[in-house]
Amino acid sequence: MEQRNIVLVSGSGVYGAVSKYITEFAAAFRELGYHTVILDGNLKSFRDKYRYLKEHISIYALVDCQAMVADVLPECLEDSSVPRVHYLCDHPLYLYERLERLNESDIILNVDARHTAYLKKYYPRLERVAYVPLSGTGADIQKPYQNREIGLLFTGSYWVPQMPVHKTAEMGFADSVKWSVQTMLTGNPYLSVEDALEKVLESCQVTVGREEFAAILSELSGVEFYAREYYRDRMIRTLLKAGVDVWVYGNGWEKLLCPGREHLHVMDGGAEVARRALGEAKIVLNIMPGFKAGFQERIAAAMLSGAVVVTDISDYLKENFSNGKEMVFYELDHLEELPSIIQSLQESPVRSEKIAENGKRVAQKQHTWMQRVIQMAEQIEVYHGKTADFEANAGGELTVPLCELRESYVVEEIGVRLSEEISRLNDLEHCGCAVQEDVDRLTGYLREWEKQLRERCGYRFFSGNNLEVFLADCGSVRQLLLMADGMLCGIREKYDAAALEEFASGLGAGENRLLYQKAVTRLFKERYKEKEDPWIKLWKQDLEAGTILQSCPGAVCARYEQAVSGLLYDASCDMFYVMIDGKPLYYPQEFSDEQVLERYRKLCEEQDRESAHCYRNGNLQIPDGAVIMDAGAAEGYFALTVIEHASRVYLTDRDERWNAAWQKTFAPYRDKVVFLHGVLGGSEAGCDVMTIDDIIGTGRLDFLKVDVGGAEQEVLLGAQKVLGNAAAMRCVVAAYHTHESEAQIEHILRENGFQTDRADGYFLHMDYEKPVWENELRHALVWAERN
Repeated sequence: MEQRNIVLVSGSGVYGAVSKYITEFAAAFRELGYHTVILDGNLKSFRDKYRYLKEHISIYALVDCQAMVADVLPECLEDSSVPRVHYLCDHPLYLYERLERLNESDIILNVDARHTAYLKKYYPRLERVAYVPLSGTGADIQKPYQNREIGLLFTGSYWVPQMPVHKTAEMGFADSVKWSVQTMLTGNPYLSVEDALEKVLESCQVTVGREEFAAILSELSGVEFYAREYYRDRMIRTLLKAGVDVWVYGNGWEKLLCPGREHLHVMDGGAEVARRALGEAKIVLNIMPGFKAGFQERIAAAMLSGAVVVTDISDYLKENFSNGKEMVFYELDHLEELPSIIQSLQESPVRSEKIAENGKRVAQKQHTWMQRVIQMAEQIEVYHGKTADFEANAGGELTVPLCELRESYVVEEIGVRLSEEISRLNDLEHCGCAVQEDVDRLTGYLREWEKQLRERCGYRFFSGNNLEVFLADCGSVRQLLLMADGMLCGIREKYDAAALEEFASGLGAGENRLLYQKAVTRLFKERYKEKEDPWIKLWKQDLEAGTILQSCPGAVCARYEQAVSGLLYDASCDMFYVMIDGKPLYYPQEFSDEQVLERYRKLCEEQDRESAHCYRNGNLQIPDGAVIMDAGAAEGYFALTVIEHASRVYLTDRDERWNAAWQKTFAPYRDKVVFLHGVLGGSEAGCDVMTIDDIIGTGRLDFLKVDVGGAEQEVLLGAQKVLGNAAAMRCVVAAYHTHESEAQIEHILRENGFQTDRADGYFLHMDYEKPVWENELRHALVWAERN
């Protein structure tokens, strides 16, 4: 029998729902005798991998979720020799643009029978459409029913229901249609959004074609989503008001304010922790996500975990299950009955356990991912004109040799996968759910990734047998996670700027940065837990509140969480600017409005009076007529704030993009401002590097501000004549870029006869290319004065 090779396309984030489905599909296909490979469509290596597979093997089918290949591999849509299977996990209205690009050879599988009917009616060119319900994965650790500690569990996030459309006398036709559909959906929980739209258009005596109807429906995604959250909100409120305790996993629950709020128990953790909680739950609550004739992952996962499922009804559930036998039904239009349904189950543990047993038995037999993949495989075989003939346990995994990939792609993949695994284990460990199997899994990945780095990239993060020594020395999951974080940072640190830029541009970059921040947070809790310094207490408050650490304490950053207002535009020079003390501060033409606002927000944080980085705190007494140098001026903020006091101001920065912006900012003061572009350095500076001694010569300098990204010591060493000869002079020097900067800066200044002091408070300069443990709170500025 020919080898049947299936390429499955996933997205970054192995533990996201859709990617998890793809992983389950691949495992089931292999059990049926197929050979599989999963390609991450969001990684830069994706096209190279697909091209290699296309050239070296015969692809039997291409499988994705949400028709993802329409975006990441559109050229494959022209190839009718390979069946493409798209598993749509949500209403087709959310995938309108992708569906528009598919053709008659695509196989569309829907998780709701009404979605299938909708596609057949409004997308008649899509000829291969079928219904394949969702399934789920049960908890890997399941307690006996009577020993379970969670009485009623709901896994899902909470959004405050916000009507996308409000009725007004002036609303136009489009909004009136949305309003009418919205009213229908919140008045009838069993009405589908497409049926509601049909009724509204009919009542308005408006006739539209199929394509136009699908386009209009795609504009109602906000209305459809609102209806989902409207009923979820009502369901939970009804239970809490009746005094029913509900345990929830998910985001946003802190926003739910209602009578009985004390009965809501919000649990920490992500999807993996929530799945494990199913093995601790007696009853799992479900509400269908707009599926009127479908099955839901939460139902399958709960049944397979041995819990009683209490769910609202759908056509599929009514046809395939009996109320009170394998699960328990409630009705969304009779929510007032739900508390008594729950209480009845809780008061009848023997009956509840029997329902849970029946549900688990039926789910294991009929509602696993294997059953769903069999349906997919049958569609693939029909496409090839064959009868399904599955060869159990004969499949295998396909791979693309690392030697076929660019080195930076290997680095990217290692980094993304390592980030995901650390994030998963960190989530489990934080919630007390980590088990030895999780630890073994991470250590196994560390060994494999170290091997790949060594063989493919010629790089050892650990020398010799040190990896095993490190693993043996890890006495806790926390230590293992910190070590794994260090390995990830080391991977980044090893590679040059070009490779790092490619690595950072991958989808995993945001996840990696967030993960790095979380790792620093864990480290800080341990490092500063015994510190009583009042300034450190501000940071400890952030740690206790679960706030992601930023450069300034949370109380300062909170003032500027949203992009600060006041952005202005000067059409005469095509530049954005902001007002500082009544004076315009310009930004280069290359900067978009979003970039300017973000830079200005950070500037506001740093120069807030409660920030340790504020130049205008401390002993900043600048006499009129002073000669001032702003070294590392960037946008020129500091110079602009003191310009009235100065007889001359020197601005230096290595980035020439600031030049045109400086010309505009300092145009009113052009007679006393000197612009210097280039690198400032020390006494041994070469021909391409300036020194302060060279710039000032035998002249005087009354005030020196230096903030040059970690080269402050070198700049001061290039100012020995100016510092040593000054009769009276003041300085403010950034001291936070490296661990040793503060002491070295103070030493240089004291050697030149200056008295030094440190700015109050601390500043966090998070360096994402350094190992986690090198991050610490540092004094931001050193003040110095010589009289």
